[in-house]
Amino acid sequence: SARLKDDEVRPFLDQCPDALQEIPYEDARSVILGAIEFARQFGFEPDESWKASNTLVEAHRLFSPRFNFGKDGQPLYIQGSHDDARNIMSKLAPFIREGSAHYIAAADEGDETDFDEWCDEVSCLMEDKHFRDARNEIEEMLERYPERWEPLYLKGTCLAMEGSPDQAIPLLNQAIAAEPCAEVVGSDGETGSLGRVAKETIDEFAASILKSDGLPLDQHFAIGRIYDQAFKSLTAGHFDEASRGFLEVLKALPRHVQSYGNLGLAYAGLGERDRAIACLDKAIELDVDYQLAIDNRRILLAAPDECLAVQSMREIDFYGDRARTGSRRPVAARALAR
Repeated sequence: SARLKDDEVRPFLDQCPDALQEIPYEDARSVILGAIEFARQFGFEPDESWKASNTLVEAHRLFSPRFNFGKDGQPLYIQGSHDDARNIMSKLAPFIREGSAHYIAAADEGDETDFDEWCDEVSCLMEDKHFRDARNEIEEMLERYPERWEPLYLKGTCLAMEGSPDQAIPLLNQAIAAEPCAEVVGSDGETGSLGRVAKETIDEFAASILKSDGLPLDQHFAIGRIYDQAFKSLTAGHFDEASRGFLEVLKALPRHVQSYGNLGLAYAGLGERDRAIACLDKAIELDVDYQLAIDNRRILLAAPDECLAVQSMREIDFYGDRARTGSRRPVAARALAR
């Protein structure tokens, strides 16, 4: 282990305003190496000087974890005067949005005023129904201020006003997670036009889902996530995983047309022709105009058994297009459509 002479350490000690307390060497190692290990979970690496100084605490040797880090085990960033705050916050932003990291930023009145004015301009664009311009501004805002909840709220509100509450609600929930005091009705207050539109749209969407599918909103989005994962498995050629996912969706939504259509493709990929055709038949029974299911059924009937997987994979992109654009009666974000 390294040994420093007193005259080498003294200049550093003289800079410390408070009296120092001696602790066991292994505790010191645990503090230093434990802090580095904790920070790495969130994308932070030690300063370049660590390469030269890590031998002081024998970084190559295992240490015994003896301390907890962060606030209740979660990062709490307090901005310092010389910090590269933008870089730090960009790394923390995903965790802040999930509610698994927190921050206290130094206030900059000039920057805060500019930001507020920018938010007002975007709000005006949305009220005037210039949604494309508003979305462009919001995307730039998200890039420049990844730690702020307001851009998430504005994007969610914009989508809600455009008639896409299924995409709006997760963003509004992210805004609340990033800043718990942020109300879903918006920064302009409950009677504000933007906040009122967003809240009314969300309430109407939740009522519609409950009436049509018998599902509360949280369960509806949970099913949507299962569908999304099943669709990813399908496009990746993991047909067994895909079939299980689509079957799970159909337990909750037994008349979900697209799940039957994609389940047919999954079965085709597994070489189960009869089950594949039965699923496509069910999709067509539920939606007689479902041309993709009609086309896929024709392809499967014409294909030799050994070509089933190849032919089904050729058709997956058409289902992806339907998932992205939505059907005549969209249900949830991205792929979950009736």
